[in-house]
Amino acid sequence: MKQDVATRFDNLLIMLQSMAAELAMSIKLLKKRKQEECACAILCILASSSMSECTFLFASNTRTNKRNALKPNTLNALLYLRSN
Repeated sequence: MKQDVATRFDNLLIMLQSMAAELAMSIKLLKKRKQEECACAILCILASSSMSECTFLFASNTRTNKRNALKPNTLNALLYLRSN
């Protein structure tokens, strides 16, 4: 009877270790998949300078010879409001 309990305990321990190993592998795969999704989201952003060109154009149209007394903070605030 003691062997029966010991054998059952050993089998249960082996089963739990196997389940822990499978869980660890699943977690590793999920982490890798999450990293791949993040990388894809970052790398799929198209490189374009149109937004910066629009910002510089608006800045040059805002700060003209007639409006050259604008303080840098005011110009930055106007550019921020324009872009958002």
